[in-house]
Amino acid sequence: MTDYFSQIPHPALAAIIIIAIFPLIKLSGLVETYRQDHHDAFHYGLTLFSVVFIGIEVGLAIGLLSHLLFSYRQFATPQLLTTLSQTTASPQQTALFCQILGALNFMHSTALLAQLMEQVDAVDVTLLVIDGHQLTALDTTAMSRLEPVLRHYQQQGIRCYIDHVSPTVSQKLAQHAIGQLLSNDPAFISTFRPINTATSHH
Repeated sequence: MTDYFSQIPHPALAAIIIIAIFPLIKLSGLVETYRQDHHDAFHYGLTLFSVVFIGIEVGLAIGLLSHLLFSYRQFATPQLLTTLSQTTASPQQTALFCQILGALNFMHSTALLAQLMEQVDAVDVTLLVIDGHQLTALDTTAMSRLEPVLRHYQQQGIRCYIDHVSPTVSQKLAQHAIGQLLSNDPAFISTFRPINTATSHH
C-alpha cells in the first residue's frame, strides 16, 4: 500500500504514522527488557532507532535481520551447561509422578492399580504423586480398590498425593473413606484443593 501513501500530504501521513505507532512504543519496556536480556534490548533499540530515523519498512527489516543473524550465531555456537564449581547435589527422596488419563472406574481400576504398584515396587519410592488433572471421573469401586493401596503405602512411610483434581472428583474423594485416610496426614491438605493449571507430570 506504499503507492497509495504518495497521494497523502507528507505532514498528514507523518501524523497518521506517529499516532498509529505511539501507543506501541513503551520506553519503560525497553528498560525492563534490558534488565532481563541485553540482546533483546539491543534489537529493540536498533529497530526503534531505524524506524524513527530511516523509515518504517527499512527499520523493521533491519531489526528483523539483526535478530535472525544473532539467533543464527547462537544456534551455531551451542553452550554446554555443566555443574557449578564447589557445589554438590544429593537426592533426599525418590519421587514417582504418574498421571491418570480419562476415567477411573471398576472396568480397568484393577489393571491400573497393578501398573501403579509395579512402578512403586520397582524403585525405592518415598513420595508418590498422582496427577488427577486428566481424571475425568471416579466411581466407588475404583476408590475402594485405591484406598487399601494408599493405606499400605502410608504404613510403609510413603507419602502419597492426589493433586490437580476437578471439583467433582474432589467431592467424591472427600465423601469416601479414602478422603478420611488422606486427611489424617497434614501432607494431604492440598489434595482436595482444585488447581486450575495445565501442569502435568509423567
